Order: sequence, then structure tokens, then C-alpha cells
Amino acid sequence: PLDVIEQLKPLSEAVHGEVERIMYDLLTFHLERRLKSAAFLDRLRREQRRHP
Repeated sequence: PLDVIEQLKPLSEAVHGEVERIMYDLLTFHLERRLKSAAFLDRLRREQRRHP
């Protein structure tokens, strides 16, 4: 809830930077993993169309 968020203290610049870096790395990891998986499935579909 919003009242809980309002009670939180602001993060220091160092902590803010570290949290941002971790979130960026996590997002990049998941997006690249999904894209590679999607590329693999696309490649399988193309191969299947070539050799039914």
C-alpha cells in the first residue's frame, strides 16, 4: 500500500546505483534468454517447413 511506501527512507546514492545495476542485469538476462529461446523456435519452424 501507498502508506507503507511513504514510510520508507530514501536510498543512498550507492545503494540506489547498486539496485539499479542488479535490476538491469536481471532484466537483460531474462530478455536475452527469452530471445534466444524464440530464435531457436523460429529456426525449428523454418527447418520444418523446408523438410516436411
